[in-house]
Amino acid sequence: MSNKINLGMDVYDFSSGILSENLPFERFRTNLLISGGSRKERTEILSHFLNQFHASLPDIGVLLIQLGSNGDTYLYQLDKVFEYGTPELNIPYYTK
Repeated sequence: MSNKINLGMDVYDFSSGILSENLPFERFRTNLLISGGSRKERTEILSHFLNQFHASLPDIGVLLIQLGSNGDTYLYQLDKVFEYGTPELNIPYYTK
């Protein structure tokens, strides 16, 4: 099992100073921001990342917050989907 995520393109890793297509999982430990490009491009790269995480580490939790349409959820391997206001959505740091 690989301990890296393939980005599908070369990127500069500021932590190591290396230009690489593969970044270690620990680089994604806290958060991931995908910005720019079209909505379709952002959705594709997010789906690519999440499917690699699921294949390599199926027991990790991923919190996916979609602020727009839920029409793209078929791209992700989701265990549970909660809507805003659902009692089961219990995030310790979440307040109203």
